[in-house]
Amino acid sequence: MFMGKVRRQFIIFFMQGYIRRQIALRQGECRQCAACCNFTYRCPLLKKGNACSIYNTCRPRVCTFFPINQADLNDVAACGKICGYRFK
Repeated sequence: MFMGKVRRQFIIFFMQGYIRRQIALRQGECRQCAACCNFTYRCPLLKKGNACSIYNTCRPRVCTFFPINQADLNDVAACGKICGYRFK
C-alpha cells in the first residue's frame, strides 16, 4: 500500500494527461468509506466515524482523483473494502 501512495503521488504530479484519460473511464461514486484514507496511516483530516472534514471544500488532488486506475481499486480490495468506483 505504501508503494501505491508513492505511485499515486507520481501520477498526480507528472502524468496529467493520464489522469484525464483515466477519469473519463471512471464510473460510480465515492462511498466515503475512508478505506483509501487509511492505507498506510490514518489521514489526520478524518473526523469521528471516518468522515472527511474537508470532503466538499479543499481536498488534496490525490484524494480528489482517487481512484486513478484499477491498481487503486485493488488497494481498496486488499483492505477488505469495495470502492464505489469502477473503470470501463
